[in-house]
Amino acid sequence: MVKAVLPLLRRLYLIFAISSLSMYLLSMVFAIVVVGSPINRSLLIQSYPIQSYRLLLWDLDPVLLLPSLLLVMVLAFILAFSLSGISEPNFCRSSLDFLKGKADPTRMNFLLVMPFICSSTFFCFYVLHYLEESAGIPVGGVVFRNLFEEILLSSYAVFAEELAFRMLPVLFPVALLLLISTRGSGMRFRTVLLALFKPRLFIEVYDDGRVSVPPRGFVATLVVLSSMIFAYAHLASGSWGVGKVLTAFIAGLVLGFSAFYYGFESSILIHWFYNSYWPALALASEFLYPFGGVYAVAFYYTMISGAIMSILAPWVIHSGIMARV
Repeated sequence: MVKAVLPLLRRLYLIFAISSLSMYLLSMVFAIVVVGSPINRSLLIQSYPIQSYRLLLWDLDPVLLLPSLLLVMVLAFILAFSLSGISEPNFCRSSLDFLKGKADPTRMNFLLVMPFICSSTFFCFYVLHYLEESAGIPVGGVVFRNLFEEILLSSYAVFAEELAFRMLPVLFPVALLLLISTRGSGMRFRTVLLALFKPRLFIEVYDDGRVSVPPRGFVATLVVLSSMIFAYAHLASGSWGVGKVLTAFIAGLVLGFSAFYYGFESSILIHWFYNSYWPALALASEFLYPFGGVYAVAFYYTMISGAIMSILAPWVIHSGIMARV
């Protein structure tokens, strides 16, 4: 009975994944449209003193500079999305393997796994914050003056925090260990990039006895320590309450292990979902007339799918929907 249902569940999950990925891409398009729209000037006047910023010998108008910075960051998110899609195994091949029940979660294309991770963790974090606040444990949060400021600063935080809490304490030591283990084969620029940004792929490419695969305990220790620092940094910022520590720690674990197994762009994209996805949809709902209810639709869609994924996660993995038994 279970084996007969598995193919249907795989198809349903693939539909869910493609729908979610389409919404993710749509939100990035929304962000670009909003950046280029006339509303930015009024939003910027509300947020920042209209004075020139001096860069080298040029005076830069923030009304032009800040939307340009946001545009660059959104394009970087799109680049990360594209790189994930074409990374081996690419999204199409990984999807076919998944439908046949031949997929190992840690070797699937990240975009196929991303909706599962994002929806389930979003739902769990929402429930945890609700329970904490109901128990009188403050969660807090960053207060922004408007939606443009929120998406601008939240997007910047994605890159700053991923460099500080995933690249430096996790990926850099792992890459150093990998490169030392293959030092006799000659270092090339591509080799260094693979070791630093996609360590799991580096291990598979050089899987001929030359690579000393980092012990699981070593990687886990790096991820746990970086997650503890990540959680404390949220509390130390003064914007978040003690209730944020638990969810920030869990998020750090998710981001750290994703960076190791799927590559640095995966942690960028998950963090983008937490930080920038929602203000982009809120901007679209408020300022783009045909999409007035897109934020509400996305929220309830994510909550319902996240609840289902969270409940079924142990059975899904054990039964072979996302891994071979």
